[in-house]
Amino acid sequence: MPHVAAALRFAQFELQPHERRLLVAGEPAALGARALEVLIALAERSGELVTKNELLEIVWPDVVVEENNLAVQVNALRKVLGGDIIATVPGRGYRFTARIEAAADAPTRAASAAPAASAPERLKSNLPEDLTHLIGREADLGELTALIDRHRLLTIVGAGGIGKSALARALLRERSQRHAQGVCWVELAQIPAAGALPHALPGAIAASLGLRPAGADPITALAAAVAPLDVLIGLDNAEHIHADVARVAEALLRAAPQLHLVVTSQTPLKAAAEQLYRLGSLTWPEGAADARVAKHHSAVALFVERAQALDRRFALTDDNVAQVVALCRTLDGLPLAIELAAARLPLLGLAALIAGLDQRLRLLTTGTQGAPARQQTLRAALEWSHQLLTAHEQAVLRRLAVFAGSASLHVIQQVAAEGSLDEWTVLDALGTLVDRSFVALIDDRAAPRYRLLDTPRAFALEQLAAAGEVDVVRTRHAAALRAHFERAYEDGWSGRVGVEAWSLDMEPDLDNAREAFAWARTNDPECAVSICASVLSSLPLSLHGERLAMWEATDPLLTEAVRAPLRVRALLEAADLYAGLKATRARGYAREAVELLRGLDDRFMLYRAVARFAHLLAPEDEAAARAALAEMRVLELPAWPARRLLCGANAEQACASWFHEPEKALDWSYRLMALENEAGSASLRGLLCVVDVELELRHAAAALKHGLELVARLQGTRFRRALNVAHLNVMEAWLANDNPAEARALALKGWPEAIRHGWKGSWADCLSLLAALETRPRASALLRGFAEAQYAGLERKREVAEGITIERAERITREALGDAQYERLVMEGKVLRDPEIAGVAFAEADVDGRN
Repeated sequence: MPHVAAALRFAQFELQPHERRLLVAGEPAALGARALEVLIALAERSGELVTKNELLEIVWPDVVVEENNLAVQVNALRKVLGGDIIATVPGRGYRFTARIEAAADAPTRAASAAPAASAPERLKSNLPEDLTHLIGREADLGELTALIDRHRLLTIVGAGGIGKSALARALLRERSQRHAQGVCWVELAQIPAAGALPHALPGAIAASLGLRPAGADPITALAAAVAPLDVLIGLDNAEHIHADVARVAEALLRAAPQLHLVVTSQTPLKAAAEQLYRLGSLTWPEGAADARVAKHHSAVALFVERAQALDRRFALTDDNVAQVVALCRTLDGLPLAIELAAARLPLLGLAALIAGLDQRLRLLTTGTQGAPARQQTLRAALEWSHQLLTAHEQAVLRRLAVFAGSASLHVIQQVAAEGSLDEWTVLDALGTLVDRSFVALIDDRAAPRYRLLDTPRAFALEQLAAAGEVDVVRTRHAAALRAHFERAYEDGWSGRVGVEAWSLDMEPDLDNAREAFAWARTNDPECAVSICASVLSSLPLSLHGERLAMWEATDPLLTEAVRAPLRVRALLEAADLYAGLKATRARGYAREAVELLRGLDDRFMLYRAVARFAHLLAPEDEAAARAALAEMRVLELPAWPARRLLCGANAEQACASWFHEPEKALDWSYRLMALENEAGSASLRGLLCVVDVELELRHAAAALKHGLELVARLQGTRFRRALNVAHLNVMEAWLANDNPAEARALALKGWPEAIRHGWKGSWADCLSLLAALETRPRASALLRGFAEAQYAGLERKREVAEGITIERAERITREALGDAQYERLVMEGKVLRDPEIAGVAFAEADVDGRN
């Protein structure tokens, strides 16, 4: 081991290894024993890589500890030393980077420093004392500590109420011993925006520092007064005078080489050498989480701590964690809003508190005693920020309130621009709103999107109503969304955009489409019909209930007043929607579309309508279906893009199957696969059809092989409904291969999804065969009856593969029970309800009491 000097000096620090002590500007630093051992080990080998294993052996000899213990000690050291003295070598260890001088060889402080008489005295800190400790900002504090070492002007930017001031105060406390004259806090909120210069701002800084600058120009005089100081100054709430603060900051930094500034503001200063730090919201779990996981997210932790301070009986549990997470999400993870909500908890209780968040500006009004007025209520915080905007910026803000979720710049400009407020002015205003943290910029796509945060949106909706603009802005919003989705609809069917890419492109605007549709239903019926006709195919199939509800709200609007081409488009979407639900209704929609198209000049739409009609006719009327197929073939143009040709291929495949032509159906299934690949579709319907036909052909092994491939490819995708059908086919294949154990395991997972997606009849057929193979004939007969009721309710017939499954189940069960008992149990099964099925289907023994 190298010789260790009595003391080592680096920067403004002195490390005394023998005394196990670190001095900062001559004062002992508050460091634990383990952190000091890490520092000594690194300093002894300055400039060298010291591996994690070596440090663990030095600091924790003969003790087995987790590696994260080492990271904890390094973080503690960085809080004192700053972020650039100990470098991390990723995956390997750490390196001490500062230049070290032995104390015996280094110049003494007395020799190197200016004479004591000329050194400025340490300032008396006026840093306000925080009554509560900082929660959820440990990583931010660590980053700021490192940044302030490298940048003399650091601006913390973020929304009002996001915790900028509290974080800045924590940074000043952390750094108070690093500066010879300490730290100073300057509150700027009381300085008026108009006329702040020439004396108000410099005067406020001088007063906080305890200085009396002399000179005609207040900025020059202040700069001369601070020139010899080594001090960190915090300037709080600079947004209303940010240009003045930038001018003063630049003057002070030029005059005082040891001075550092940290500023809090809702907007950047745009000063020379400014380093921005944009403070984000506190975090909450994105998906389902239990209490143990959720409490480690900062928004949840803040709410729980503040709630328990007011009501010690409150606890985060698995029963209430979903409500707490929902509250934090609704409040955008905004610390001020969360603290105000926690203050209301003892009075309202958690359920009523969440229910009242729709009126959050009235509800969240009890701030911390002694806090500035703008932090006493959520409304006050928003009004403070709002009054700093120009008239144009305020107009854009309130018009953004009609958007649900995010929107593209193009759509926002269509809605917000009016009169003197043109598209370029909207763009400039939007930039300001992003800077001031009213609006979040989402730039993880090819084109950026903008989202008005939920809490500012509640305020903006009030402003929109107060300006009397609700109807006119909502009209423009609905028109813009209609145009956007109509263009997208045409792009999708033209083949210019792949099917999957098209669906993903539509997804971000679905919330806005819902908002526009809800307004247009009662204010502009044709607009509502257009949005529905475009959006039904964009909504994921897993949102089956929402798709049905949207159509049921649209159907009454489909009058003669709606133009025929638009009615056709809506009718075809409805025919697709109801194809597996109400066959008679679906055929009616398709027939009406075909009849309307006879009088229109639209070859492709007629082709599409006839193809859908043929598909729907096939189970009921083979002759009429064959006639429709013949017409479809005449209309089809081979040069059409794959997305269009899929309409005909789907009809050909389905009809061949219904006509008991399995070899032909298999050929069309492979044709579907090729067209889907060409069209950029990821639904794998072609492979699904391959499995179906192989089951029809009783190719059990091949059906199982392709079925398992299908499930693997759909797993984790957005095609939840298709995955449920794939699970059904694999279950049928397991049963066809006489493996009821595998079929049962799959059914336990698949049946709950089948209820959600509307495949209960088909699944009940499989469950009936499963029960028959497991020698539970009474259960099998009951499940057959349940399946019959489901098919009757949907007005649809069994497909061929399903028919094979239920015929086998019936044969086994009739033989076990006899015809009379079998028929009686089937009748009993027809009145079973969904909640009863699992008990019948998955019981280990056969059901009793049914004889």
